[in-house]
Amino acid sequence: AYENAAEMDEPDHTGFDVLSESRVFDLRGWSDLSSQAVGYTRTSLRRLPDVENNSLLILQRDIASEEYLIDCKSKRLKPRLSRMALENGLYRWELQLDFSHVPLNSHAEIVTESILPSELASVVADEGRFNFTVRTKTALLQVWLLMPKGRDYGLFEVSSHPIGKPELSEIVVPAAVVRVALDSVATFQLINPEPDRRYECRWTWERPIDAP
Repeated sequence: AYENAAEMDEPDHTGFDVLSESRVFDLRGWSDLSSQAVGYTRTSLRRLPDVENNSLLILQRDIASEEYLIDCKSKRLKPRLSRMALENGLYRWELQLDFSHVPLNSHAEIVTESILPSELASVVADEGRFNFTVRTKTALLQVWLLMPKGRDYGLFEVSSHPIGKPELSEIVVPAAVVRVALDSVATFQLINPEPDRRYECRWTWERPIDAP
């Protein structure tokens, strides 16, 4: 459940060190053009000992969807979800996490599962794509794609641009790209990805998704 908010504070991530983040995009339900993708995220971070007032972590994302289905599995962090309407037809979704019970210099994990709106993950007849945001410095980002069974894909590329500036998009070369299990799974790594950027992955299907 979420709360409606009239205003939101600007996120400040300076008190946290993101050690690694794993993102799984489950696309196995993409059997037709109306299907949605499921996203799973596991973030390992450390609460820094030399930063004051870092007991609250705020994660935000602006999207056009007025409904966003997300389940935070890290109940110890007392997750709170809020939504604020913006003037341009977008909604700002905010997840607040309470780190007051996490000792300084200790590690914690944030685990979430969500149904991804079409603007975050979409499929067309001959192409699939998804995007995600990296807000803060991250040592290692691992991305897994679970493709529909028996669906081969061809061209696969990763690009990124500063948040709000898609005209500055550029190709990103992952540290490693692996295809396994007859092209049903793809994975790639980004080491020290640039923060405050939107990353997009897209690929072509070997045959249209609605083909028999």
